[in-house]
Amino acid sequence: MDRCVARQVALPANTGIIQGGMRIVEKPEKSDGQLVESLVRMHTEILQPLELVLAELLRCPLRLSLLSIDRRRFSDSIVHASTPCCSMQLKLPGTTESWMVDMGPCLVLPVAHRLLGGNTSIQLKPDRSFTPLERRLMRCIVRPLASLLQQQWAAILPGPLEMVEETAASRWLAAEDEVYQVVFSLSLQQHQGLMTLCMPSTMLDAVADAVVNWKPPAEASPEQQSEQESELARSPDEVQLSVHLPTVEIGHQEIEQLLVGEILHTGIAADGPLELHLDGIPQYQSEAGQVDGKLAVRITGPADPGLANDELSENEAPPSVEKAAD
Repeated sequence: MDRCVARQVALPANTGIIQGGMRIVEKPEKSDGQLVESLVRMHTEILQPLELVLAELLRCPLRLSLLSIDRRRFSDSIVHASTPCCSMQLKLPGTTESWMVDMGPCLVLPVAHRLLGGNTSIQLKPDRSFTPLERRLMRCIVRPLASLLQQQWAAILPGPLEMVEETAASRWLAAEDEVYQVVFSLSLQQHQGLMTLCMPSTMLDAVADAVVNWKPPAEASPEQQSEQESELARSPDEVQLSVHLPTVEIGHQEIEQLLVGEILHTGIAADGPLELHLDGIPQYQSEAGQVDGKLAVRITGPADPGLANDELSENEAPPSVEKAAD
């Protein structure tokens, strides 16, 4: 089991836990117990459709389960303790409140590699902050989760959830504020990690009656389900992809004497790797080829560590590539 989830997580008494298909809910207070019970029912409903969408998106079998639901102080939540952090907000329409979704640090790199066409990374958890591209790619996972949450909460929320910019957990709520924490476990080949949803308890307390009396939405027809799955799998953002020769240097005299039709000698082996850039950042080595008569590239490995830009902080610009020939 992934070391990120191997450790025990202490849960308060007011917790809904899924064990062997049986739901166990301890209730110190009847109202809180009923609320947790209903939250368990609501979020169990999204497991199968979300698992199917993520399996198609990541092109591999996976397993998604509901690990626990509980009420606790935000300072004691998984989201607050997650490091390195990859969290984003789901804004509640018509209010100043929002929910927080955290992608567990052991999931980010394996998921990012699958989204970019590679295999799952063997690295469990990086000892650095996640890059802007890695965090941006996690929106592809959070978006279908947000869409399914919206379907379940449609009769309670005043409008659709809006996914907004990534936010540091420490700036979301005060440490002493209470939240309802929904913890999903995602098993992806040899990796396992947590996806955690935190909702302010003040918001849920205000709609407690509606949550307790929640009923599953009407089942969609097969055609509607197919449309919903296609919509869930669609990425909200596009990543610009370009393929480059490795950087070479030529003299100023050669540049001044360039003529149309002239051949430049790069000194690069004909079967040498090309650089695949994502949003202008070198990420992979690749080789050129054809698929159905059209140009294609095969990813052969990670970019050179000196070019991979993994160590850039969020506010730093990517390194320039001088005179790279496209």
